Amino acid sequence: MCIILDANLFTDFTDRTPDMQPVWRWLEGVRGSQRRGKLAYSPTDKFKTEVGKHPRFETRLVELHRAGLLKVVPAAEVKEAEGALPPLKSDDAHIVALAVAGKVSVLVSRDKKLHADFKKLARGKVYQTAKHKRLLKPDMCD
Repeated sequence: MCIILDANLFTDFTDRTPDMQPVWRWLEGVRGSQRRGKLAYSPTDKFKTEVGKHPRFETRLVELHRAGLLKVVPAAEVKEAEGALPPLKSDDAHIVALAVAGKVSVLVSRDKKLHADFKKLARGKVYQTAKHKRLLKPDMCD
């Protein structure tokens, strides 16, 4: 399974805050677990802009890619999915489109408007705090 990390949690993720500890354990794998999870990403202009605002996260993204923990969804697929979306409550069409194009069902975010769009259009679930660690299941990403 893959997750999408919203930019509003890039710093928490990089700093490995208590709410992000289960996400890190899931990504890195635990002894005896079936497989690790992956972070879904697409090199669209919007994602590149968001990542560029957070240099430490950008470094982590490179590390995750090298470790095989990043699922890269082609930008063309995300743009196509974005073009097919109805009007949204949030300003994060690129995230919903990434979920649709990449078949990602878990979003890590604290953006309530995005939560509504994600649940409705990607039919996914939202991880906000460590209490939601049950959403992190073994990896089934391509």
